[in-house]
Amino acid sequence: MARVNVRQFFRRTNLLLMIFSIVFIFLASSDYAQILFRVDWFLRWMPKLLMSWVVADVIYQLVSRTDQIGLWLRRFLVILLWSAVTLSYGWLRLPNYQYSLGHQKVFYAFILIHSLSFYLHQINQAQLKRYIGMLLQRPAHMMVLSYTALILLFTVLLLLPISQYGYQEGGLSALNALFLTVSAICVTGLAPVDIASTFSPFGLGVLVLAVQLGGIGIALLGSIMLYVRRSVGLSGRTLLAYSFSDDAVSDVGKVALRVIWATLIIELIGASYFVWHFFVVQEYLLMPALGHGIFFSISAFNNAGFSLFTGGSLESLRFDFSFLWMINLLIIFGVVGFNFIFYELNRMKRALGRYLSKGVDHLNRTQVTMNNSTLVLRSGYGSILLMVVLFFLFYAFEHPHSIYVLSTAQQYIESAFLSVDAKTAGFMSRDFTTLRFSTQGLFLLGMFIGGASGGTAGGIKLNTILVIFAGFRAFIQQRPLAKIGQMSISWEDVRRANILFISAILVVILATFALSITERVQEPFAIFWEVVSALGTVGTSLNYTSDLTVLGRIVIMSVMLIGRLGALTLFSFAQEREVKKEPSYPLGNVYIG
Repeated sequence: MARVNVRQFFRRTNLLLMIFSIVFIFLASSDYAQILFRVDWFLRWMPKLLMSWVVADVIYQLVSRTDQIGLWLRRFLVILLWSAVTLSYGWLRLPNYQYSLGHQKVFYAFILIHSLSFYLHQINQAQLKRYIGMLLQRPAHMMVLSYTALILLFTVLLLLPISQYGYQEGGLSALNALFLTVSAICVTGLAPVDIASTFSPFGLGVLVLAVQLGGIGIALLGSIMLYVRRSVGLSGRTLLAYSFSDDAVSDVGKVALRVIWATLIIELIGASYFVWHFFVVQEYLLMPALGHGIFFSISAFNNAGFSLFTGGSLESLRFDFSFLWMINLLIIFGVVGFNFIFYELNRMKRALGRYLSKGVDHLNRTQVTMNNSTLVLRSGYGSILLMVVLFFLFYAFEHPHSIYVLSTAQQYIESAFLSVDAKTAGFMSRDFTTLRFSTQGLFLLGMFIGGASGGTAGGIKLNTILVIFAGFRAFIQQRPLAKIGQMSISWEDVRRANILFISAILVVILATFALSITERVQEPFAIFWEVVSALGTVGTSLNYTSDLTVLGRIVIMSVMLIGRLGALTLFSFAQEREVKKEPSYPLGNVYIG
């Protein structure tokens, strides 16, 4: 009993130290940092106390496993080395730089990782499996916890001195770091600071990793790891299906692995082209060209819209066709969705098999059955068609206004990039405040709709619009079920699509109203644009993001999270609730309209 109590004491203390380290790093990066300078004893003695705890923690681990010390040393060698690095940094750095918050933040990051490692290894394996099982039974809870944990982790990493330029002059504030992390995880691209001049190569690597995890889906990655270990049940596969809108729950693990491979291949092709472009055409050095190539490939395919150019704008490459066409191609792959890509690849393989075998299709046995193939094709081709329509409309609206001074080729390049960018990409090749109001309205519509389900694009998704129109047509024609092509749509799916659409409208109205109260700079249309851009996880702005107040940034962060997780969590929470029996009441006649 005493041994169990001691173990609980060390585990709970490590949990408190994790929370304490995160709070310190946030405070040291906020406007309250000066308060820490005034508490001399805290900066001087707290690190020594924490180093003593690290030593005590390691000693306890060694003493509690004396019967299998050799196995424990081999298994926990990395953790022991990390503890040694933590102690070395504390003894060598802090005594001479005890008033440098930069070194203090690095030390507390070491403590955070040390406490997290020991906390996880002190959890009973049976208890850990029970926790994981409970989360798999509640997909929405798992998604929210995953996003919350990743947001906290990447925010802490962005606040470290190694991630920033000029941290000794103040560095990135905690609120801006949190805003950028949420924007990256939600693949939005809104940035209150210039990321190119703010972050070091390490910080940019952290940011693009957050974009990658957010674009491909945290729940997707977590479920894949569990699936590979053959420990995923029906609920876990259901979570994986929710993560990229696939109804084939039984084969979702295989589909998920295909998503990973498709992402890596597409991004590798894009990165190779961008590296060549920056190295040969732009005459960058090899390492900067490599970094820019990887960053732009991941940012474009995941529809994030982050840029490494000054001010986050692509205006310096506004008419560089060889650069913009690859940006557009990667965006389109993300917009049409993985399901569309897989279906078309499978159809081309079958066509090639029939051609090579002179009419005998030997590839039928590898055909992937998709219950929603009609909807996948219509949403994919519909997204492409919508971009073509936007291209002609943008050209017609802006030709007599802002692009008439350009050459014909430049006018086409400008209109094509705007039409693709409006589908939630977020790259800004020009100042959007100079666009006509009609063009801005079309752009807002494109941001709100977004791309096809199952891709990296945001918005309410074109699939949702198709289902709503199918339901409306079935209601007008008094049909028992809605239909899209040769596929029937249940009224439950129509109801969910309508709930999603109405919820998005309500979020836009409420968030716009909230910002009209919190913001000092009252620009109604710019506020409305900012909200729609955040909800659609687009990232374009009318030069308003940096002017947001503290409360305004909290509102926009909330809208970004709703835009990324809203539909998933809404439907999952509805399924996770226990349905209580309620008394039946007589039906009433309600006057509508």
